Amino acid sequence: MPETVIDYTDSFDCVAAHGRGRDVLILRRVNYPLKRFDGKKAAYEVEYRWLSVACQNEKDEAWARARGQEFTYWQAQEFDMKKGRENLFEVFRLFP
Repeated sequence: MPETVIDYTDSFDCVAAHGRGRDVLILRRVNYPLKRFDGKKAAYEVEYRWLSVACQNEKDEAWARARGQEFTYWQAQEFDMKKGRENLFEVFRLFP
């Protein structure tokens, strides 16, 4: 049975924020393009947080119980945020 995806978007200044199990993904547009190590400029940041508690509902603030976090930077053409596909875990396949 797949885990429920919790929408935390209203808790952040972001494009979208979703939690699933003990993971949270937060998509933000950066104020100015960042140059990545590959030399390309990225306009979006994806923050991945792994949590000490599981995400239960939109008001639980589980996202604040981070054990750690990582950031990756993306160009708009590197991901697809179509309407009706708001689940960041489907857009960014960071987990096998």
